[in-house]
Amino acid sequence: MRIFGQTINSNIFSKSDKSHASALPKWKELQKETLKTATDAKKSGRNLINTKHIDSKQFLVHTIRDFKDESPLLTQNAEKLLSTWDVISTSVVETGNHSRSQWADVGLILATPPQNVISTSPHDVMFQNHAGNKPGEPQNTYALTENYFKGQGKKGYTPDGGTYAQIDTPRNVIKNTKGKHNEILVVGKPNIRTYEGYKGTDTLKVCGIYCHQMLNSDRDNNKKIHQENNKLIESLLKVNPGLTVFKEFTWTGDVTMNNSSKINSYINTFK
Repeated sequence: MRIFGQTINSNIFSKSDKSHASALPKWKELQKETLKTATDAKKSGRNLINTKHIDSKQFLVHTIRDFKDESPLLTQNAEKLLSTWDVISTSVVETGNHSRSQWADVGLILATPPQNVISTSPHDVMFQNHAGNKPGEPQNTYALTENYFKGQGKKGYTPDGGTYAQIDTPRNVIKNTKGKHNEILVVGKPNIRTYEGYKGTDTLKVCGIYCHQMLNSDRDNNKKIHQENNKLIESLLKVNPGLTVFKEFTWTGDVTMNNSSKINSYINTFK
């Protein structure tokens, strides 16, 4: 089988692998649910939704943080741009569970075909997404493949099992995510053959913007981050008009019987 330009032999992409019967169908369900959530939001006419007012949702999110470096996602249409990327780092999140499992506050919600999902981990796996694309050097079309199957991460990191070729369900990834973000690797380019018995990869559908801000007793910093997040969201909406924004705010400070109502009132001031 060929993937990322190189012939490989790995059980993960074979029909005989158990992920075909367990994990991949669950990623298909997540894709369908994400599309439905986006459609329902548009039908409701709401362009901003606080997740505390809806049933808990799972989203696959690609987050953006870099104002200084000016991410191309802030100036270009996301669906078109992502379709030119080989491998994209994302995180699977679940609204309403009072913890955060994505890398940064703001991200794009992606409806992702199961055949595009090629690696899952409940923690950061330091994948070298741009391997083989060093400025001023000939492109190494095999570098991504080698890093993926041999588990060659950034700064000498090696994933559990020695390879990135591991797949689990969205539910299990969320359940096993402790503290920091999880990492789901997805193929951005369409028409790449991955799993046996599945069509080639398809285009990722950008279905919305998700923002999860953690709040604490430092009100000035909370306000500053909130303003930065809103600026980032505005930039994304300029090049991706019509997307619904899903926002979530979680208090991480101390809560007592005496201050709980004040904290709830404070959280409700954020929009």
